[in-house]
Amino acid sequence: MFVLAYDFAAETRMMNRQRKPKDRLLQEILHLCEQLAELRARELASHPSRDIFFADQQRCMDVIEFLPDATFIVDGNGKVIAWNRAMEELTGVSKKDVLGKGKFEYSIPFYGKARPILIDYALAKEPGVDHYYDFVQKDANTIMAEVFAPRMRGGRGAYLWGKASPLRDREGRIVGAIESIRDITEWKQAEESLKKNEEQFRTLVETMNEGLSVQDEHGNIVYANDKLCEMMGYQREEVIGLPETTFFDEENRVILAKHREKRLQNLKSSYEIELLRRDGTRLPAIISGTPIFDARGSLRGTIATVTDITLQKRVESELRESEGKYRAIFENSPLGILHFDCHGIVTDCNAKLLEILGSEKTRVLGLNLLTSLRDKKMKTAVSACVRGKTASYEGSYLPVEGGRISYIKAEYGPIVSKDGEVLGGIAVLEDITQRKETLEALRLSEQRWTLLSSQLLATQEQERKELARSLQEAVGGPLEKAVSGLEELLAREKNAGKRKLLEETHLAVRGAFGGVNAVIEDLRPPLLDEQGLLAAVQRLCDQVREKRPSILVEARMDPREPNIPALLKIVIYRVLREALSDVLDLSKAQRVRVAVQEADSILKVTVRDDGLGFDPKEVLRKESGKRPPGLRKMKDWVELSGGSFTIESGPDRDTEICARWLLPGLSDLAGTHPVSSFPRTNGAP
Repeated sequence: MFVLAYDFAAETRMMNRQRKPKDRLLQEILHLCEQLAELRARELASHPSRDIFFADQQRCMDVIEFLPDATFIVDGNGKVIAWNRAMEELTGVSKKDVLGKGKFEYSIPFYGKARPILIDYALAKEPGVDHYYDFVQKDANTIMAEVFAPRMRGGRGAYLWGKASPLRDREGRIVGAIESIRDITEWKQAEESLKKNEEQFRTLVETMNEGLSVQDEHGNIVYANDKLCEMMGYQREEVIGLPETTFFDEENRVILAKHREKRLQNLKSSYEIELLRRDGTRLPAIISGTPIFDARGSLRGTIATVTDITLQKRVESELRESEGKYRAIFENSPLGILHFDCHGIVTDCNAKLLEILGSEKTRVLGLNLLTSLRDKKMKTAVSACVRGKTASYEGSYLPVEGGRISYIKAEYGPIVSKDGEVLGGIAVLEDITQRKETLEALRLSEQRWTLLSSQLLATQEQERKELARSLQEAVGGPLEKAVSGLEELLAREKNAGKRKLLEETHLAVRGAFGGVNAVIEDLRPPLLDEQGLLAAVQRLCDQVREKRPSILVEARMDPREPNIPALLKIVIYRVLREALSDVLDLSKAQRVRVAVQEADSILKVTVRDDGLGFDPKEVLRKESGKRPPGLRKMKDWVELSGGSFTIESGPDRDTEICARWLLPGLSDLAGTHPVSSFPRTNGAP
């Protein structure tokens, strides 16, 4: 920017140099015209002298005619006696139309009206020249001025420069005047453009966010913008004239001296340095200096910009601190961390990764993951990462360079620049071998638990079945015979006293018989063994209708009963009996739906009612006093049989109790195999 301003100044000087030869020519013409005036004074002399006079006059007129500048001459009365070709071209007025004219008529082509112009002031007839002209310069013999002539250039107007001088005879009397006029419109426009550019340059320099200074060839400051003064804590008038070394301590002056040597070699330079502010504090900065040489190749000075990098330094410090923290996390992470570039080549890794892989850092760094990995899934994950996508991998892993096989989980993420370019990626690896082994052990334990639970349940049901049979044989059968015998005696007995005793005995024995049957029903419902699960479930629904006619009971049962193991039938029966009992006792339901369904090898039993509802998590907690009777027993029965048990409910919502079992293997339920592979749940939905 400084060089640009410098070039405009050079152009102005060039224009002034071009003007000087023309001014010298004008002086010579002026001298010739004065000789002409002197010869005119001798007009009454002898004829040979007249011939000489007219010859000189003609020679003078010929010279004026071909002057490059528009020129005209008036005599002592202000009448035009010469109007050259350049004047005709400038004004568009021919000499025949203006020669002999006076009374300021020669000003009409310029201003559209008759008025005094510069030549009239040269005749000393109009003293108020400053009134009409923008710029006036006078000396003993000439007067120069600049003015805007509105009639020029077809009415567009033009800027004119004029120079006028009086013509004197030998005695010094003014006998006329001469004026040369030059169209300086383009020069004025260039000057205005120069001023505008200089203003723009100055505005830009003064508002720029960097400090700017100009030093002369000795290193003294000749210019400093406001930003630099603000940065250094000085007023501008205090800075001008100071040597630039004022702002450097001894250590930084050495750096400055090296770069001044570069300036002498016409080399630009940029360097980081610390400057001294006025208050003694230090300012980290970057200085960019450009030398200025004149046409002869001599150093005339330097223009330099000063950039405050305090914030940059603070950010760099924070970045170093952040990098230190990251490095500490990186090195001490319990997970393996791997860095690789956009080509998949490993650039860094931490100690944990080497431990997981069982390898050394020298063997891992430089490894190309895209070409060296044996596992195709892991290679695919790395490839996706270098394309800017996240990826993951889980499985067994054998390192390329050898080592133990481990089971790892890896997450891959790309490292992307601000403009979206993928710079590389980072992988976080976790050795989950121990976890997998633990999960496998847990799975085997679960299987053993399920097996034991199934065996326990089968044993319990077998004991219940045997107990029910024993009660039926030892108590139920005899009581049934006793009831029949008493009924026969009552039919034959006529004595009222004996009949009353027999009725009381019959009632007691019948009550005992009913109680024994209820116990047998609880231990092992005979209907289940005699007619099957579907008939037993239908009987449970009928019992609800009998006890509560207002409840609408809907039943749907569509499984193939031969597919259901005998042990599972009793579990389903007990779950449904407890669920329907809770509906009667607690829910205040108006509608109940019971379903036993089989689909995709899944046996599903559901009981849904539109009662009051409850919080499943709350009622299933062991310490809760709000647990509905039978709910915990249902959950235990289902899970002991290898199924899953869920409850969906809530205050003022429908309640659905659901039990599921996987059918394959259920035929072996009474044997030694687990019932199901469903996960165990806590009963929450």
